[in-house]
Amino acid sequence: MSNLDTKRERGISSNLFFFLVLLMSISGLKLKAQNWVPISWADVQPTDVVLVTMNTTDGSYALPNNGGVTTPKAVSVTMTNGMLTINTENYTESNLLWNINRTAGKIYPNQTTTTWLYTTDSNNGVRIGTTTNGSSWNIDNGYLKTSINSKTRYLGIYLNTPDWRAYTNTTGN
Repeated sequence: MSNLDTKRERGISSNLFFFLVLLMSISGLKLKAQNWVPISWADVQPTDVVLVTMNTTDGSYALPNNGGVTTPKAVSVTMTNGMLTINTENYTESNLLWNINRTAGKIYPNQTTTTWLYTTDSNNGVRIGTTTNGSSWNIDNGYLKTSINSKTRYLGIYLNTPDWRAYTNTTGN
């Protein structure tokens, strides 16, 4: 196994998490605090605001929603007692928020349905945009996966960079 292989991680059922934000407010108008709680894929509703995170040997990372046509950076985060700390410069919590429509298999940046998470048929092909091929996601044994050109792709993190990738298997490429 090469050094590149040792720095590549993929989520397993205990390592890929979605966190639901519960908004608590005073008077129902002003945000008072945010508390993140784990939520399973089966329980996610289209109106929920979630983080897509993954734990690796190097720490925990969140998927940013503003990657566009480049491979999204893996944003280092820490979750303590439901409170999120972002350890990567130039990212805010709003850059990490998603909505998921399980029925359509779409993962959208928060408060939009005009762009979504998809992958090309390449390891570093994870993108946010309007391409429909490779954009229908579901969970398979704890892995976020999609299919493109008759190939299954699993969402994971390449730790050398670090950034989000889509691999053809869960055990090594």
